[in-house]
Amino acid sequence: LLKSGDVLTVSMIEKIKFYNIQFVTVEDRNRTKSSASVMPVATSSEEKRLIDSIKSEFYTVLSSLSVETRYGRFLNNKEDILYVRNLFISYMRNPYINKFLMGLKTRDEYSYKHSVDVFLLSTLFAKHVGIRYIEDIALGFLLHDLGKLNAPPEILLKKSTLTTAENLQMQRHVFDGAAMLDKLGLSHVAYLAKYHHERVDGSGYPEGLTANKMPTELQILQIIDVFSAITLQRVYNDEVAAAEGIRELFKDKHLFNVELIKDFADCIGIYPVGAIVVLSEGS
Repeated sequence: LLKSGDVLTVSMIEKIKFYNIQFVTVEDRNRTKSSASVMPVATSSEEKRLIDSIKSEFYTVLSSLSVETRYGRFLNNKEDILYVRNLFISYMRNPYINKFLMGLKTRDEYSYKHSVDVFLLSTLFAKHVGIRYIEDIALGFLLHDLGKLNAPPEILLKKSTLTTAENLQMQRHVFDGAAMLDKLGLSHVAYLAKYHHERVDGSGYPEGLTANKMPTELQILQIIDVFSAITLQRVYNDEVAAAEGIRELFKDKHLFNVELIKDFADCIGIYPVGAIVVLSEGS
């Protein structure tokens, strides 16, 4: 729509709004701090009600996710909470994104909570490791499982182990999710939906990619996706403490970027029983 270096005018902003683009990145080489924590501004009473509704939804789902045994040091400060909250509001103001995500909530509440959980943890962790343009990428974290909307409910909600045929059918959600994001005009994050089940040793699906073909934010998503799946309560198992989730990640460290697992464990500040740690006084 616009070339690099263009100065935004009123007509250009109207054009951006016409194409239903929710935000743009304005790069300032002299400023490194993101402005995404700024609360989206309502331009009408209807928009104010929408923002209030989304804000309420955010805190409701957050209260069911962020117990200390799962989030550790994450969300320990107000700035981080406001950062992810305002990103969530910005995304959910888009009627199509709102419709699809709320549709996922109606279809399978676990998948919805998992999506928000992955969004929160992946966004804050990506911010910690210095990923650029998080405001664009984080939407892919939130919508990485959107393809599950097309999964048959008898498979999506099945309490017992999936058969080989059912598992293959379930794997289709990565293609469906990427296609849905393309259709929404969100092609720039479709790769996160398509490749979040890849593994660094090439054993994942759908294409058997290896580490050198996967950007850092994708490798972050792969780790957090598994951590969330292990620790969140779902139809066939109870909630598990974060320490167990970290232990399982290290157990399968050949599948992931092990340096990112270590960094994530340090970030969250929760360690498995028997882990060797360095205390603040050096021992």
